[in-house]
Amino acid sequence: MMQSIVNLDRYPIQDIQVGKGRSVVDVLHHQFHEIGLCMLPGFLQAEALSAMVEEAQGLSGEAHITEQQQTGAYGRSGSDASTDTRVTRANFGAVAYDRLPPGSQLRMLYEWEGLTNLMAAIVGHPNLHRTADPLVSCTLSFFRKGNELGWHYDNNDATVSLLLQAADEGGAFEFVPQTRGNGVNAEAREQAVLDNTTDNLVRPQVTPGTLSIFNGNHALHRVAPVTGQRERIVALLNYADEADYVFSEQVHQRFFGRTVQA
Repeated sequence: MMQSIVNLDRYPIQDIQVGKGRSVVDVLHHQFHEIGLCMLPGFLQAEALSAMVEEAQGLSGEAHITEQQQTGAYGRSGSDASTDTRVTRANFGAVAYDRLPPGSQLRMLYEWEGLTNLMAAIVGHPNLHRTADPLVSCTLSFFRKGNELGWHYDNNDATVSLLLQAADEGGAFEFVPQTRGNGVNAEAREQAVLDNTTDNLVRPQVTPGTLSIFNGNHALHRVAPVTGQRERIVALLNYADEADYVFSEQVHQRFFGRTVQA
């Protein structure tokens, strides 16, 4: 079944301990730890990508809209956080994991043990697990015209995303490698990013069907505002070192407007 979802000819990851599978992992592991980002373009089979896009578009109308502002990378957040021109904004729609039907190819991909093993090998956390969260484990994010995800850090070392559809204008993923950590002057680097004076901005070319693993805990990053009519659709696949990990009710409420019990 996974052969019809993942391009296993290009990425022979059924066995990542030996041969070509081991070679793929070694390259990706090196990129992740040296650059903070590794990408697998063409990870999905064309028909699987089309099916996932169609499914996502069918769920788009159910997306809960997040609107939040934050004064810089660490500042106070809220709908009226600041009038500072450097304020960052998060505004997009999200659909929870429990809305993916049992026959969903995205759900099947996330629940495939082979993908979990691949992520563990790339990140270097042998005990990595899929989260047990009924809402956040695997989600869909929708960025329509005017939507964005402003400069921020992630709470975890590895963010796994699967681009399903790119915006026709805007919506680029951008980051500044090693903005913090390893003894750098994080405040100065962050200020340069927020002031739009940094020389280290990276804007990778991400095509639909690309699986990306990104260390967003050390690199300030964003999704730039979408300016075109076609929405950007991305799936987020969540993992944790802790087995049976579940996110807080505050996270559930913020991104989906409900809790597990609702």
